[in-house]
Amino acid sequence: MQQDLIELFGSENVIKSGTQMVYQEDALIGDVFRNIPNIEEKVKSEDFDIDYMSKHIHTMRGTSSHPGGMLVKPSIAKFEYVTPQVFVADNPNKAELSSFTEYHFLEAQNVKLDVLGHSDPTMLKELEEFTGYDFRNVKFNDKELIDSILDTKYLNLKEGFNEYPFVANTMGISEMNTDFAMQTLRDMKIDSMYSLIAFSAITHGKMVLESQKEYILEGKPLTDLVTYRDIIFQQLTYKYGFEPKEAFLVSENVRKGKGIDKWREKLNNNCPNWYVEILDSINYLFP
Repeated sequence: MQQDLIELFGSENVIKSGTQMVYQEDALIGDVFRNIPNIEEKVKSEDFDIDYMSKHIHTMRGTSSHPGGMLVKPSIAKFEYVTPQVFVADNPNKAELSSFTEYHFLEAQNVKLDVLGHSDPTMLKELEEFTGYDFRNVKFNDKELIDSILDTKYLNLKEGFNEYPFVANTMGISEMNTDFAMQTLRDMKIDSMYSLIAFSAITHGKMVLESQKEYILEGKPLTDLVTYRDIIFQQLTYKYGFEPKEAFLVSENVRKGKGIDKWREKLNNNCPNWYVEILDSINYLFP
């Protein structure tokens, strides 16, 4: 797929999207003590302020590349005018270049595409061959299908085996089989395809679940909460009196974690306080 993208836009306009790895505090302190001679004496004598350095100096540890990230630039500019370039994994023998600059510094002028291969189609095909059931016949609104996510009666457990150890029945489903994911499924009381979509979105953002968990546990309807960008647009236009263009700008700002200061007064006047607090807390939201 990535090669198709290169052929579509031209190799001179597409490179791998690089990532920058910054030292975390503990790792930085550990490397300093392992590699600088007489560092303990320098720290004790306060000639070397390691606490300040580890907390306030964001030292780069290395560069890498996003597994599926591809950066596409306008054809009018050369890549060296857009971003420094490095060899992927610092290996010039691969002859594969990636961008050096962190993507958020480039997003106003370039496009980043996540071109990832997925195992789901293969898994569906193999499951069909194994069971003899055509997955295309699965209905998204099948009540038994949705109920089977949380209700153990669908597992056909052996008689006397009543101590099923997990809070959800999703151990065999990718990205739904961790303790965190299964507990979130239980907390959200999954009962529809919409709630499954909301679960997927709310567990992949930053400060999305954290800012709303208390409302989820209270039983507030998921349609009232903020799970992905487009639901904000619908809520603001249908419930809170925003014009579509303004609603989209608010939702996009929240998605990128840029805040709501520009619209705070209107949001405070039109929306519940708890809803505004959620919008203000989110750092990244799925579209």
